Amino acid sequence: MATATRAQAAAATDLAAHVQNIASMTEESDAATRSNADAADHLQALAGKLQSAVAYFKV
Repeated sequence: MATATRAQAAAATDLAAHVQNIASMTEESDAATRSNADAADHLQALAGKLQSAVAYFKV
C-alpha cells in the first residue's frame, strides 16, 4: 500500500509539472500571437503608405 501511495504521489507531482509546462507554453503562445498581430498591423500601415507613395508616380 505504501508503494502504491508513493507511486501515486510521484505521478501527481509529474502531472503537476506537465500542467505547469502547458501553462507556460500557453503564455508564450499568447505573447507570440499578440506580437504577430502587432507586426501585422504595422505591415498593414506600411503597405498603406507604400500604396500612397506609388500612387504619386502613376501616370
